[in-house]
Amino acid sequence: MTHLAIVGHTVTASAAAHGGVVPARVALLSALSAVWAVRLGSFLYSRCQRVGKDARFDDLKKSPLSWAAPWMFQALWCFCLQAPLVVTAAALAAGPAGVAAAGALRVTDILGAAVFAGGLAIEWTADRQKDAFKTANPAKPMTEGLFKYSVHPIYFGECSLWWGAYLLATPALSARWMHAVALHAPCVGAALILGLSGVPMLEKSAWERYGADAEYRLYRAKTSRLVPWWPKTLSEQEVAKIRAEATAEAAKRGASGKD
Repeated sequence: MTHLAIVGHTVTASAAAHGGVVPARVALLSALSAVWAVRLGSFLYSRCQRVGKDARFDDLKKSPLSWAAPWMFQALWCFCLQAPLVVTAAALAAGPAGVAAAGALRVTDILGAAVFAGGLAIEWTADRQKDAFKTANPAKPMTEGLFKYSVHPIYFGECSLWWGAYLLATPALSARWMHAVALHAPCVGAALILGLSGVPMLEKSAWERYGADAEYRLYRAKTSRLVPWWPKTLSEQEVAKIRAEATAEAAKRGASGKD
């Protein structure tokens, strides 16, 4: 809802600044952002309705202070991701040069829209594949579909699409500070996903759950962590070493009383 509120306010302000007409560049960025927000929000809502919770936040809920952290980061995340849209609308409202930049379609617009749409398609497809697989196989790690080529295809799609938003914004940005603001979307978004709230939390949970599973260890050894790529071919020595590590981990967990 925060994303949609930012989009709605920006479109309204942009229309007011241009005699009731929303510049094409603002309209395109707004539409793409709204589609992304509705898609992600509806997916997360339906999943939480079915599952009942998001296990990644179980530890954070133990303390009011720690539980406040994701809410604060959520606010930062929302404003950073919508930076290309907001700064574009502000730049186009600044004067004739900005309005002209919103006119003809450029190569960067085609590329930007393609990158955004491609990232969104990857994110959407991977989400659906994982959701269907985990519903049928709740105790197994997801290693099929797009996950055969990337351990985190959902996050790859998420990181990619905001670079598309930045590319769509660039023709309207006439100052370095505007580019610096717009770059918050791909840069801060990736930093949060890869360094704090996304990949680290998911991988911690996965290793705790599947760390003694030799097949999961083999999957991790041959699969790209983020950027989709063909699985690596492992040598017999590598496979033997990984299986030995899994056996040792299983023995360690057995000795400590862990499953």
